[in-house]
Amino acid sequence: IFTLFTNLLFGQKPNGQIEINPYFRWDSYPKFNYTINSVNTNTVKINGCSFGIDVAYKIPIRNRLYLKVGLGYYKYAFNKIDEVNSLFSNNRNNSRIVDGYILPGNTTPSITFATDRYWYNTISLNIGIEKHISLQRRMLLVLGASFSNYYTFSQNYHITYPSPDGDNYKLKDGRYVGFGGKANIGLQKQLKKISFGPIIILPIYDSWKLDEIFPQEKNSMSRNKWLKGVGIGISCTYQL
Repeated sequence: IFTLFTNLLFGQKPNGQIEINPYFRWDSYPKFNYTINSVNTNTVKINGCSFGIDVAYKIPIRNRLYLKVGLGYYKYAFNKIDEVNSLFSNNRNNSRIVDGYILPGNTTPSITFATDRYWYNTISLNIGIEKHISLQRRMLLVLGASFSNYYTFSQNYHITYPSPDGDNYKLKDGRYVGFGGKANIGLQKQLKKISFGPIIILPIYDSWKLDEIFPQEKNSMSRNKWLKGVGIGISCTYQL
């Protein structure tokens, strides 16, 4: 009787799940200014279209509530730049000035270099919580929130020189990039132990470190934003 009762309780315990989630994300970063001299200032506005893939283990808590922990790769991108000068507002640039001395293999540091898109290859550490709500026809409504830390292992800059195609420069400076919190909502179709479906990502808060390759910036400094982004992905889950 005791063995039967123990097996019955074990059979009622929810199983853990493994999730793979590739996604794209668009972000609009807030404007910022940097001073060239006492009468000359540049205003920069940047958007980014990034790609990521997360792998997570879902630990059942109770009532279809799961704790999620995992790792991921995230291409933290800043790839659409709009720069306006306070003295020449009609001349808009799609690039930012960089410190030419930092670029690997640079033999002409006297040239003013600029990048029109750049990105950081990062490893993300993720933790979150997720609620599953059963719908008709073996469908699940998935509601979740998560928090991520980003650590970069390499950085890429597309330099506009030499014209017209420019060149790509890659640095390998391992360092902390930042963190962010987001919410997500999705629909999943259940097929035995596998479920899959689309997911919408809603960024809530992001904070990222600045980059010393740009004048007047230090890695110890940071910027942040609330909202101003959206993402879409696919969630594929296997029940253990």
